[in-house]
Amino acid sequence: RAKENKIEGYRFKTEDEEIFISVKGGFVVSFLRNSAGEIKNFSDEQCVDLAETFLSTYHSANFVPRYLESREQVCYIVFTTKNGATYCNPDRIEITVSKVSGEIVEFIGEQFLLNHRNRTLQAPNHSVEEAQMKVPQNLSVEQVLQVVSMFNGTEKTCYEFYCMAVDGDAEII
Repeated sequence: RAKENKIEGYRFKTEDEEIFISVKGGFVVSFLRNSAGEIKNFSDEQCVDLAETFLSTYHSANFVPRYLESREQVCYIVFTTKNGATYCNPDRIEITVSKVSGEIVEFIGEQFLLNHRNRTLQAPNHSVEEAQMKVPQNLSVEQVLQVVSMFNGTEKTCYEFYCMAVDGDAEII
């Protein structure tokens, strides 16, 4: 029996896998697997599809992919739930997919288990236009999303701007 942050559970290890199951509810909190499957070359889009299929098997919540990062032979994807047009970042699940084998090699659901609840969202205090005026002028805004974020243990409604710098680097504000 072990404790990971505020979640009590059972940790099971083999030579190739490690899994942490919550005592309350028997949820998979996290697992880590050494990938040893057949060598292929999965695209980022295929990795997202594999992760979505995995999530639909284990969770009934409606997860949507939010962030993706490809690193060498893995694709790291962050999923959140969505309430109307608002992404609920505290309901976060992280999945890492092997681009070589297509296997789910890591799953972290701790934030979702600790934070998920039914929310009544407030209307923003400022318009998208007012918030966008705070973005530095040398960045072009490509996408605007209203999100729910954790701040000092509380939730706040805010805007998230995907921006492109003059040198082509992407920035999130």
